[in-house]
Amino acid sequence: MNTSTHEESSPLQQLMALAAEHTQQLHFEQCEAAETAAADHIYRRYPTTLQSLIDTHDWTGHPAVTANQLPPSASAFLGEGLWLVHRTFHDGQVDELRLLVPCSCGDGYDDVLLDGEQDLLDMVSLITQHHARMPHCHPEDCASLPDSRPAAG
Repeated sequence: MNTSTHEESSPLQQLMALAAEHTQQLHFEQCEAAETAAADHIYRRYPTTLQSLIDTHDWTGHPAVTANQLPPSASAFLGEGLWLVHRTFHDGQVDELRLLVPCSCGDGYDDVLLDGEQDLLDMVSLITQHHARMPHCHPEDCASLPDSRPAAG
């Protein structure tokens, strides 16, 4: 008799396997939807800048983080350590695009909410003067988010 793995496992193990498959499919769908929403937002709000520079395939989707109440998101690497992060809120009614810029002190990233092409161009003009870093005068002025990458060593 040919039995499958599901037939040999307990009901709980089978339920756990089904739940894992469901979660994997849900994460895939969330990531795909986040990538599409980001590309659509860029198309609508950044037609003369980002639209011609970032394609749908440049976005990487991320599933929701329910523990932190964060919706699915998508990120795109711009180069020089800069990232775009897109999220939608209120069932897709509100889009948010943020630019993550390395801090000049090297301790993390500044998170800048963008409200259209003028904000983007103003921010890029500012950081261009500082070698693609967010400037601040004194360490105590740093408003960056900690860099969570593991230390080399």
